[in-house]
Amino acid sequence: MARKMRYLSERPSGDYRYVRDFPTALLKTFPSHPKQFSRELNLNNQCSDGELHRAMEESARAYDLRVKTASNSDPEAFTESELRLAVDEILKQRKLSVGEFAHVPMQQYESADQFYAAVEAGEVVPSRSELAEDAVPEIDDVIDESKRRKLTFKEQALGAAWAAVQELPKLTSRQTMREAWNRYVKDNNIDISKGAGKDKQQRFNRVIKHTGDFIISNETKDDVQLRIQNFITGTRHENPSIKAQSIKRDLAEFIAAIRYVPRIDWGNRLSLEGRSNNFQIPKEAKPVRGKNLSDDELRLFFHTCLTKADAKWTACLVAAHAGISGI
Repeated sequence: MARKMRYLSERPSGDYRYVRDFPTALLKTFPSHPKQFSRELNLNNQCSDGELHRAMEESARAYDLRVKTASNSDPEAFTESELRLAVDEILKQRKLSVGEFAHVPMQQYESADQFYAAVEAGEVVPSRSELAEDAVPEIDDVIDESKRRKLTFKEQALGAAWAAVQELPKLTSRQTMREAWNRYVKDNNIDISKGAGKDKQQRFNRVIKHTGDFIISNETKDDVQLRIQNFITGTRHENPSIKAQSIKRDLAEFIAAIRYVPRIDWGNRLSLEGRSNNFQIPKEAKPVRGKNLSDDELRLFFHTCLTKADAKWTACLVAAHAGISGI
């Protein structure tokens, strides 16, 4: 059965892509801008719902970044997470990957004579930087412009992409919140398209709407805690009667994903319990415990229910009967 999802397009081959028109206001401002955003999901109609939802969410972020980049060139307006996403998009469009040329020597020839001999034989082997320059030919202009002025966000992304194809990806203890969440979801086999997994994703979306995406590292502990506190404060401002249990439920796996980032020395100390004093959360409401009626009180209750046969007392009698039968 064909899947129905906004912006999802299926090719005759069964392959999926994300297709979405750019905003009218953007096209009026920049008439030469492409009218449509299209991004291959690298999935087909045999993929799981969880895989499809994750790919669609990533494509939506890539679309938002394209819109933002078209109207804003100041790199200060973009987060590190957005820069990483921009680099990923550049590499994806050029069918490249991080570390593509890392195995190639930086220098192929030890002497000029060796190089000229290779030229004469028509067997010149390019170096790592030469392959990277072929992959990102804009790098020459980026380097020249960097000597005269501050680079735009797009130029910074091109420079970062040029560097990325020359270095192997590193396992790092520095991740964005979205990266940490995606890794947490994937490694714990959480299907965010339905049931409990969908609820977890919705709770994550509620929190990150307040916190924004951010970097998790050994140096950002205070910033991370402040952002989470902003969620708590903002949520209480929007709903003063919200219970502590609801806030903790929204934050539980958000914080679990932060702890999942490798080699951060404060992750396990991040706690929602009051004694840890990490966050200002309202006190938990104690459950209301019912009073046990004495035999005389029970006799009076049933007598009243039977002698006053109105809707209220009839409902009380039915409720009492249901409670007694469950004992």
